[in-house]
Amino acid sequence: MSAALDSFAQLADSNKLAILGDMLELGDVAFDEHHKILSICEAKKIHCITIGQEFGRLNSPAHFESTEALINDGLLDRVENTTILLKGSRGIGLERLIPFL
Repeated sequence: MSAALDSFAQLADSNKLAILGDMLELGDVAFDEHHKILSICEAKKIHCITIGQEFGRLNSPAHFESTEALINDGLLDRVENTTILLKGSRGIGLERLIPFL
């Protein structure tokens, strides 16, 4: 995920949003790895929405417990003219967001 964020940060588009789902199956390093991802976003000034329990443990400012919760919130209806990165474990189901983007 950090490599994807590094590449995303280099895009010339100034209006970017990363929608990040939990990285599942990290075991004992899950907390530290999710914290690292949020730190990368902060350092690279990437606005992000996080989804899942692991990111939830970190009090991410724009966080949803599930993909469905983000869909039901209606937040995606207000996202326009934005380059979006969707990245997360397959189990989070971020592909369900595509019709709403």
